[in-house]
Amino acid sequence: MKKLTIYILIKLLILFNMNCSKKENTTTTITNNNNKPDAKTENIEILDQEQYERDIVDANFDLICKVELGDEMVFKPYFCEFDNAGNIYIMDYSSFLIHKFSLNNNEEKKYSHSVFGKGEGLGPGEFSNPTDFKIYKNKIYIANPPTGAVEIYSTEGNYLKRIKPSEEFIPDRVAIIGNKLILKPQSLINNDPFYAYSYSGNFLFSFGALIDKTNKSGLYHSSYIFQINENSFYYLPLYLGFIGLYQNENLVFAKATIDGLKQPKLIKKNVLNGMVATKVQEEYITASHYACNDSYLILRSVSKNENKTLHDVYSVDSFDYLYTLKNFPSGYHFDIHENYLACIDKFSLRVYKYSF
Repeated sequence: MKKLTIYILIKLLILFNMNCSKKENTTTTITNNNNKPDAKTENIEILDQEQYERDIVDANFDLICKVELGDEMVFKPYFCEFDNAGNIYIMDYSSFLIHKFSLNNNEEKKYSHSVFGKGEGLGPGEFSNPTDFKIYKNKIYIANPPTGAVEIYSTEGNYLKRIKPSEEFIPDRVAIIGNKLILKPQSLINNDPFYAYSYSGNFLFSFGALIDKTNKSGLYHSSYIFQINENSFYYLPLYLGFIGLYQNENLVFAKATIDGLKQPKLIKKNVLNGMVATKVQEEYITASHYACNDSYLILRSVSKNENKTLHDVYSVDSFDYLYTLKNFPSGYHFDIHENYLACIDKFSLRVYKYSF
């Protein structure tokens, strides 16, 4: 309970960027070794899309399976991920157990269902507030900030190991590139967005850069990271309207979304004597969710001022805008695998065959 309380206090400081006018902030230092890559980021400019008008497309989504979720199965479904074999994994945020669904290719459209995990807690393999859930080569990597660790399971349901970087480093997002874990911390440390660790948990090097030099506040660092192949991953800031592609720890390019670059506003409020709380005004969210396969990357953007939620499709390798899907199925989490789409909400898991 003491660790969880400490984590909650740290999380509040990160979210609101508490700045005390009477005392300077201290900086956490992580010492790099000599394996740090040459980060080629200084001359990177954020590219424009070739067009900034949407092409609206009526896509075909053929429902092939629907699983009713309720108290007896998944009370609070969260995350929705395919593995390479087409199995679907969901975490129950009420029990912190992992549910695996496998579709049976027959006319009755049945599925098999299994549950695994150690549930809620702070011990190895347990969870209390996971923030990222990735599947790569038959392993599940789950970032769990309250313990400052990444827990690893096999897709067969076996607990494998915990990787805990250090007491001061809290992993928030994870990607797997080759034999390295790429971790994004909850807050900036020495202005390095990413940290590479070996599978055994040894720190290798930090790397990366804040691509948009005009937005250096740690508040803008909220982002997704996700691998697209064995040596590449995307960096996706939530509020800034662009995406960056890294290959072998070097930034290859950065490109704006169909809505263009954004300059979100900061809201400040006095909360205590000598202290100011600051947070981002979420008028526009670059991607409230995303999914990708070998060909496409789907971003769900949200414009709160216009009360619009849009699902835009980009090419996965060059991030060229292709079109916007008019009739995308509802759901707060989704993933794609080949020509299958899985969506979850509070009540159901739905699997579609799709074509654009």
